[in-house]
Amino acid sequence: MSFSEGMDQCIRTSLPVLFIALSFLSLALANHATASIGEEILGPQHEATESFLQFTKNDLLLGSNDPFFFWLVPLFGVISVGVCIVLNYITLALTQVFTFCYTKIRNVRLRNDDGR
Repeated sequence: MSFSEGMDQCIRTSLPVLFIALSFLSLALANHATASIGEEILGPQHEATESFLQFTKNDLLLGSNDPFFFWLVPLFGVISVGVCIVLNYITLALTQVFTFCYTKIRNVRLRNDDGR
């Protein structure tokens, strides 16, 4: 099975389910993060530097805990799949170009060797 066939099968079967699951997971994490921030505000006072040292506030690495941005996770997934497909076609095109050049050079050398 080629990479293109495998990617096509993956896009048709498992990737839509994965993107839906990631969307719901990002919503759940955003709601959890919003709730924990609310507890921090209502809870005891912390030092000003402690809030900078908590790396778990933005688990999705999106820079925001707002649930409105849940759609960014599947969007980044689609972009990643697109980049993989584009790189695959670039690699295939380069392989074809190098093969064409190699066969032309080889044919010229064979003709020159036969003519001597």
